[in-house]
Amino acid sequence: MKNLWHFGDSYGTGAWGHSLARKLKRKHIQHSKGGQSNYQILMDIIQNMNKIDEGDLVLINWSFMSRGTIMDTKSHRGKSMNNLYDDLNEQLISGFFESKAYSRLGVEKVKVSKYIDFYLENNFQFQATLLFLAREIQNRLIERGVDVRSVFIEKENTFLMGDEIEWPIDNFGLIELDFGRGYWKWLQDNNYCGMNNEEDKGSENAHLKKGITNIIANEYKKRIENGEKRITNAQII
Repeated sequence: MKNLWHFGDSYGTGAWGHSLARKLKRKHIQHSKGGQSNYQILMDIIQNMNKIDEGDLVLINWSFMSRGTIMDTKSHRGKSMNNLYDDLNEQLISGFFESKAYSRLGVEKVKVSKYIDFYLENNFQFQATLLFLAREIQNRLIERGVDVRSVFIEKENTFLMGDEIEWPIDNFGLIELDFGRGYWKWLQDNNYCGMNNEEDKGSENAHLKKGITNIIANEYKKRIENGEKRITNAQII
């Protein structure tokens, strides 16, 4: 039995992944974790590349582009900014500096604040570099006979290269399961998550409703088996 390797953030977790693997007659190897940034997702893929075999399927649920990574000085590993920056409302999380998450980080408050300002100012350049690397890793896996599919939680960001060059997410050469304007918008439009108005942003309702495991699994299965994919432009500036 071939494997379904599943990487992502919280939108890649849940029983639907196991259900999808069963429907595809594959073994589900779950690496999705709540709160992960795209950097962490990419590092997880790299660390497991030698274990992924010919004929396996790699499914990547990419996270929000605003979700950065900050270095934990105690563990010397990158940690998601999910605990200190609200991706959906695009603002700092109230009370972060009084939280256990901050105390575990081991970084001075002023340095965290400066890093957040620097990251947000340069975020799209960081994310663009990351997606170019993701494309190269995708292509290496394909050369080894591995099937790779990406799912973008959001599709409406435009990356700025320099002062004037706009670079939409479709220009990164990634093989994508097509959920239109992005997976999150698709979930909202189909009432598959509890967040269908601005007031609910940032709540737990942003995630999948209960009782739709089979529906979500079937939607992924349909796109995978029917070859519903878009190969985005592989241009390089």
